[in-house]
Amino acid sequence: MTVRPTLRCVREDLCLPLPPVNVPLDRIDHPILAKAREQFANPDTPHERIRAIDDTILFKVKVNRWRGAVYLDEPDAEIPAWLVCAGTREDGSTNDFYAALQHQCQTARQRYNAAHDKPLTTDTHSRHLLPDNDDHDRYGSKQPPDSRSG
Repeated sequence: MTVRPTLRCVREDLCLPLPPVNVPLDRIDHPILAKAREQFANPDTPHERIRAIDDTILFKVKVNRWRGAVYLDEPDAEIPAWLVCAGTREDGSTNDFYAALQHQCQTARQRYNAAHDKPLTTDTHSRHLLPDNDDHDRYGSKQPPDSRSG
């Protein structure tokens, strides 16, 4: 199974420049992406859910000090798995990746509820992390045909 990072994840979390449009993002050389590809290669392998995020199912990826969250799209989607965010482990710190992710998604929920008449009933709101139209457009743009499989 291919695991592709979102554009936001590449720019903001991994702090990498975007490669030219003809270079598939799933081919970026980074330890967290390599681990995600390995961990999600077999769709039958069990994965550990990030329990602190309750509005979307996200799964943990860990390698060295890197941590990540993978979102599984529909099984028949062109890109079945996305690395939607990444960061580093800071054990016991509020800057620890999973603690920071939970706080970020709780804050996003508060902002959402303040701006909408119908409040969310979940503790978190992670929609801003999921792949958007730009991610799907980038995937479909001028990519070699072999990069679209798997």
